[in-house]
Amino acid sequence: MKERYRLLFVCFLLVFNKTNAQTFKNQSLLNESFAYKVHTLDMFFDRFNYTKKMAVLNYIQNQKPDIQLTRDVLIRSLFNFEIFKEPKDISTSFLFVKSCIDSIHPLYLSYFDDNWYAKLYCKVLYKKKISTIELTLKVERTQQNAFKWSIIAAEGGILKSSFVNDSIAVINDSLFIKNHRGTKFFSPVSHALQFSELFKFFENRNSALDYVTTKPIPFELKKLLILINNKQIKFINLDKINYHLLQLPGWALEIKYYNRTSKNSGWLISRLQTATSESKKKYKHQILNMLNL
Repeated sequence: MKERYRLLFVCFLLVFNKTNAQTFKNQSLLNESFAYKVHTLDMFFDRFNYTKKMAVLNYIQNQKPDIQLTRDVLIRSLFNFEIFKEPKDISTSFLFVKSCIDSIHPLYLSYFDDNWYAKLYCKVLYKKKISTIELTLKVERTQQNAFKWSIIAAEGGILKSSFVNDSIAVINDSLFIKNHRGTKFFSPVSHALQFSELFKFFENRNSALDYVTTKPIPFELKKLLILINNKQIKFINLDKINYHLLQLPGWALEIKYYNRTSKNSGWLISRLQTATSESKKKYKHQILNMLNL
């Protein structure tokens, strides 16, 4: 009988140790995936710029000190690896990295850059039907020399000129040009908060214009403001956010969020293309629905 219990105890220890080892291995993989994941857009900027105080650098130095995490390696890790479907995609990415780490004119990203944008995909209710509206936002400097996110364009099926009565198709610009705006605005850290206060733009018609740029705005955004003012549209939720980075000379990048357990996750480059000044103007007009100024 004692031998039987002793055998059962040994079996239990073997199973327990094996389970513990597997649990430890799984936890290690989770810790590693968490360390590599680009959790925020600010983290994307930090890794692109090779900021020394990054958590991933500390993790590598502590866990894998034999690995040399140089800036070019870190920039390559910011690509969604799934976009490399053709040899030309890989060669373009290598050309991009090479231009970023150029010893004479290296490329860096800054929150204060003028030419980068957030595109917000919003679910709204209009005439008892759910529709999608895409808002384009950018960082702007205020009169107080501070910064904020401002809505600069909008697009969506319900905002097309053919979709509504012609009576609002001709919109007087004087309705949208005010020397003095209210005190409402989107915080400069709204991107870190996933634009959680976007609902305020839709729900308070008296202050909706506060969240909009003071520069000329496209027809579709004007129409959206009228729908908000007339209480004809209701915000449901923010479905997703993409970022478009056009500030790097010769390049246009799109950044998307990939929520998966692999190390290649978080905010990553989903599209990369070479771009001249002229092609960037077309990009802004065709993809971001901005005015050609």
